[in-house]
Amino acid sequence: MKPEIRTSILLAAGFAFAAMSAWLRYLALCQTPYANGWDSYFYLVQLKSLKETGAMHSPEASLIYPYLQWFYRICGDYVLALKAGIAVLAGALCWLAFSLPAAEGPFWTVFSRKAAAASLFLFSPHLGYFAAQFPKNLLGFMLLIAFIASLPCEKPAVRNTWR
Repeated sequence: MKPEIRTSILLAAGFAFAAMSAWLRYLALCQTPYANGWDSYFYLVQLKSLKETGAMHSPEASLIYPYLQWFYRICGDYVLALKAGIAVLAGALCWLAFSLPAAEGPFWTVFSRKAAAASLFLFSPHLGYFAAQFPKNLLGFMLLIAFIASLPCEKPAVRNTWR
């Protein structure tokens, strides 16, 4: 198989896993018209205060608020923005899990490894709970995994210890 076709298939499959994960989480979160999670109304108050006054109600430096502001600009509704943002975070974690396993070897072996890693997050009820309850922690976890994955990985040199 040509490398370009192989890469295209893997990208499409990774996107499909991420989209399915985001869609499943979004459907789960939309079972109620209210915001999901213990801290969700705190996030909503912070977003609304940031939008209306230009400052947060409780000064707190977190990456989740600028992230959720993007979704508010798209949706125009605070609760829907929170649900969509959480769902996209869960989908992005699924994409991250798909992209981490090595891409060396026969295509079907590589695809199976990547699909298995993504499936662990796609069908995980724990991810649904964690995303709904702790979106800020999920964002931090994703950034930690992405940072660790970006570190250079060198294979140890083989030494001839026999002489």
